Amino acid sequence: MGDSVQKACSFITALALSVIAVQLIPFSRDKELSNYCREYLALLKIRPDEEIAQKIIEKRGIIARKTDLNVDIQQINDYCNSFYLNQK
Repeated sequence: MGDSVQKACSFITALALSVIAVQLIPFSRDKELSNYCREYLALLKIRPDEEIAQKIIEKRGIIARKTDLNVDIQQINDYCNSFYLNQK
C-alpha cells in the first residue's frame, strides 16, 4: 500500500515539474532574444573596426533567424529597441 502511494506521489511530482518546465520555454526564448539584442545594441555603441563589424553582422543574423525577420538593419533595430521601450 505504502509503495503504491509513494509511486503515485513520485509520478505527480514528475508531472508537475514537467508542466512547469514546459511553461518556462517561451520565457527563456524571450530572454535569450533580449540578451542577443542587448549584445547587439552594445556593439553598435562601440567604435566599429573590422572585428566589431563582423560581430554586429553575426548578431544581426542570429536575431533575424530566431525571429523570422529580414536581415534589414532597421527591422532588427526596431525589434531590439522594442524590448527596452516598456522598461522606462
